[in-house]
Amino acid sequence: MNPIHWVRWKVVAVLAVLGGLVYFLGLDKVALSRINAEGRENRAARWSITDFALGILAGDARLADLNVATPRAKAEDRVLGASAAQMDVSMLDLLRRQYVVEKAELDGPKLAVKRKEDGSINIEDFGEKPETPESAPKKPEDWYETVKRWYERIDKWQKRLPDRRKPKPPREPGFQVDTTRGVDYPFESRPSYAVEELTSKNLEISFEDEGSGQKLPGLEQGTITLRNLTSSPTVQSEPSTIELSGVVAGSKLSVKGSLDLRGGGVRFDLNGDTGDLPVSLVEAFVGPSLPVKLKSGTVRVALQKLLVNGNDSLDVAPLLIFRGLQIEPKDSSGKIAKIDAAAFARTFNEASSQLEELRIEDLRITGSLPSPKFEWGDTFKRMMTSGASAFAAKQADKAIEKGKEALEKRLEKSGVLEKLPSGTKDALKGVKTDDLQKGLEGGLKGIFGGSKKETEPAPTPGSEAKEKK
Repeated sequence: MNPIHWVRWKVVAVLAVLGGLVYFLGLDKVALSRINAEGRENRAARWSITDFALGILAGDARLADLNVATPRAKAEDRVLGASAAQMDVSMLDLLRRQYVVEKAELDGPKLAVKRKEDGSINIEDFGEKPETPESAPKKPEDWYETVKRWYERIDKWQKRLPDRRKPKPPREPGFQVDTTRGVDYPFESRPSYAVEELTSKNLEISFEDEGSGQKLPGLEQGTITLRNLTSSPTVQSEPSTIELSGVVAGSKLSVKGSLDLRGGGVRFDLNGDTGDLPVSLVEAFVGPSLPVKLKSGTVRVALQKLLVNGNDSLDVAPLLIFRGLQIEPKDSSGKIAKIDAAAFARTFNEASSQLEELRIEDLRITGSLPSPKFEWGDTFKRMMTSGASAFAAKQADKAIEKGKEALEKRLEKSGVLEKLPSGTKDALKGVKTDDLQKGLEGGLKGIFGGSKKETEPAPTPGSEAKEKK
C-alpha cells in the first residue's frame, strides 16, 4: 500500500476513535456545562441552553431551548428565545483556531424589543459597558429618535477604532526586531467567530414602550436571513446583510438591507415596503417626530432607496401612499415644507377626501442624519400651489388622455380598428378627451395616481324615465 494512503487511513481511524469517545463518554454534557458557564460569565451577553448535541465528524451542533439576554437585564427578561437551533460548523476553519458557522437555523425564535423610559432600546445593552460613561444625551422622543441616536453612537465608536486594513510601511534594509515593543498578533485582521448564514422561519418580534406603557403590534409569520456576521465587522471580507419579511398589523412587510462597518465608517443601505399601516401604529412609533398629527387613514412607505453613509451623508427616495389620511398641524402658526401649516393641512385633507389614495413619488431626503433636507418634487408643489381641487382635475385629465391612448393601442393591436368602416375608425380616433370622461370616470387615476372617488350615487332603475317625464 502506498505510504501516503496508509497515513490518510490512520488519520481517519484516529478521528473515528475520537468521535466514539466523545459519544460514549458523554462529552456533550461537558460542552453543555461549559456553554452555560460562559453564558453566565460573559460581560457582553448572557445565554443558556437546556440541551446540546455535537457531531465532531459531521461538523454539526444542535441546541435546545436557547435563551439570550443582555448582560445587565433581569434573569427572566430575555431578548431572544428559540425552541431549537441547528448549526453546521466548518471543521477545517476550526483546525485554524477560527470558529465559523457555515449555516445556522433557528426554530420559531421570538425577539422582544423594548424602548425603556430613558428612550434607549434594550438591544443597545449588548456588549461590554464602556469604561468612561457618556454624558447624558437628550432623551429621544420616539422610536425614530432612539434609532437615530443608536446609529450615531455606532458611527462615533467606529471612528475611534484603528483601521487594521491600512498597509504597514515597508521594512527598511537591515531591519531588526525590537523586543522592547509589542508584537503584532498574526491573525488580528481575521475575525475569530463568524456566521456565514443565519435563517429562521416563524419569527415573532414584539415591541413595547415602557415609557408610555404601550404594547404595540409586532411582526408575525416572519422569515429572516442574516449573512456575514462576524466578531470583527470592521475587517470582514463582505458587509453584513439582512432579508426580513412578515405581517405587521395585518399588512405585509418586506425589508432588505446591508450594514458595512469596514474602512473606518458606517454605511447602511436599505429598501423595502411597509404595506398599508394604520396611522395609530405610525403615530406610536414616530408621531412625536412628525410636524402633524395623523388622525385617520393608512400610510404606506415603499423605500426605493435609503442610504446612510456615516453621520454626514443621507440619501432617501421613498414612495409615499396615503389612503383616507386626515392630518392636523401641531403648530397652526408654524410652517410645513415652507408653507403655512394650517393651509398645508387644509389642502392636504381636501385632496385626501376627494381621492382614494395620494401618491408622492418624487420626494427626496438628503443632507445628513442630524439635519435632513426635504426636497419636494413637482407633484407635491403643484398640489399645494394650485389647490387640491384644481390639481385633482388636472391629474384626472392626464389620466383620461392616457386611458384614451391605451384604448387606441389595444384596439389597433387586436385588429378591431382594421375591421371597422373607415368613417367609424376615424371618428373613434378623433374622440375628444371630454367625451371619454363619463365612460372612464370610474377608473380614473387622480391625484398622485389615485383613483377619483364617486361623488354622486348611481341612478336607480326607472329614474331616467321619471326625469324625462
